[in-house]
Amino acid sequence: MNDLTRTRLEPGGRPLRRRWLPRLGGGGTVVVLSTIYLLAVVLTALFAGWLSPYPPTEQDLLARLTPPVFAGGTWAHPLGTDTLGRDILSRLFHGMRVSLSLALAGTVIGAALGTLLGFLAAAIGGIFEDVVMALVDFQASLPFLIIALAVLAFLGSSLTLFVMLMGLYGWETYARLSRGMVLSAQERDHIAAIRSLGAKPLRVYLRHIFPNIAPVLIVQLTLNFPEIILAETSLSFLGLGLQPPHTSLGMMLGDGRDYLIVAWWIAVLPGMTIFLTTLSISILGDWVRDRLDPKLAD
Repeated sequence: MNDLTRTRLEPGGRPLRRRWLPRLGGGGTVVVLSTIYLLAVVLTALFAGWLSPYPPTEQDLLARLTPPVFAGGTWAHPLGTDTLGRDILSRLFHGMRVSLSLALAGTVIGAALGTLLGFLAAAIGGIFEDVVMALVDFQASLPFLIIALAVLAFLGSSLTLFVMLMGLYGWETYARLSRGMVLSAQERDHIAAIRSLGAKPLRVYLRHIFPNIAPVLIVQLTLNFPEIILAETSLSFLGLGLQPPHTSLGMMLGDGRDYLIVAWWIAVLPGMTIFLTTLSISILGDWVRDRLDPKLAD
């Protein structure tokens, strides 16, 4: 009996698949490994204060530029030290906390702002819709880094301003998505029937329209989150992000760019952390999209 005849079928005649396996080329293993890694990163960020062997700002000039233990260093500093003798492992833990917190805050602010404006534009229409869409076009026409560099150059860098800037990243995508889907949902027969029964507009939007478009917005969240991490990394790498005594993965990467030959671990280790984190989130986001998007269902 060949493989085709051994294939089990669902009641509808389609091949029976193991539902928990994602539709990714590497099967379920890739998503499982990405999920485990992200859980480890989140737990490390949450408990960075307890897991860090040293305070992230503690300096030991006598131990400066100590290599990692796998490159000839000692277990006193498992991942080595930087040019000021600060422990790389401790700074990585605290950098994860800061970078993930900024990305989470920026993602939530951008999603809430964009979704709200998109809903209002579709519901109110008229001049308000024209103004919102003009702002969306303006934001989309200019690279975000150019806007951020201009704002930070004129106003300086502060934690509050930086979080607000991260919140402006990608809001236009949520606004365009939510507006388009709300306009489409308003034309459906069941929405017209609900309105004909006397349902108030707020109830229609919150109870009947928003739940239907929420999966698409959730997928966009998973796509926007790693982009904000990379945006924060780019600004911090250029020295316009958070300033000491704060630390982030982007700051660590920027600090080590001048020492790649003599102390590669200062930049390579946070760089690998950024790469693995954004890659894992992207893989998980692609899996979530496959699960939630009805157009991709077999």
